[in-house]
Order: sequence, then structure tokens, then C-alpha cells
Amino acid sequence: MQSIITKYLPATNSRGARIKAQASGWGDRRRALSLTRSYDYELSAEDNHLAAAGALAVELMWSGVWVEGAASGGQGNVYVCTKGRNFTVPEDYTMRDKLREQMANGENP
Repeated sequence: MQSIITKYLPATNSRGARIKAQASGWGDRRRALSLTRSYDYELSAEDNHLAAAGALAVELMWSGVWVEGAASGGQGNVYVCTKGRNFTVPEDYTMRDKLREQMANGENP
């Protein structure tokens, strides 16, 4: 499965603020593929992250349906390519409900 993690890089004395997009799910894990873009103050923070992730996906020729979520630490996002395998979890459905269903059916969760 392909994913891209973006991270906000604050300005330094020599560089302005940037967004770094790094690919995972690549065959050769020894070299991470990444791209860094200057922060575009015309865009929102979310759109800056989306632009960086999109630019890296285009560079890698990765296509499909992408799902966005927040990265841990609060300074970036995670984008996962579902490759057309979409799923929906009802808002009122929880993991607890799933475990109860499995136990009721005699399954060992």
C-alpha cells in the first residue's frame, strides 16, 4: 500500500517555511523518497500539505483514490492510496461492536 506523510518545517535563518512530503510503501525502504516545497502563503495550511503530497504522488506516478488523515504530532498529514479499495465505517459503529459480534458468533477475536 502506498502512503505519503507530510510535515511542516518552520522557517530558519536561511530558509522560509516548507512542507516536506515523504513516501512510504516503496519497494526499497533503504532510500526514502521525498520532496520539499516552499510554504505558499496564498494557500491554507491544509492545501499546502495537499499540494506537497500531490506533487510527490505525481512525481512517483502513483494514482488512485487517496484518503487524508492527521499525522501524529499535529504537524502534518498522512495520505493513503486505497487503489480503488474504498470502505466506509458507519459513524455509530465501533470496534467494541465488532468484538461483540464476533463473540456472539462464537469467534475468538
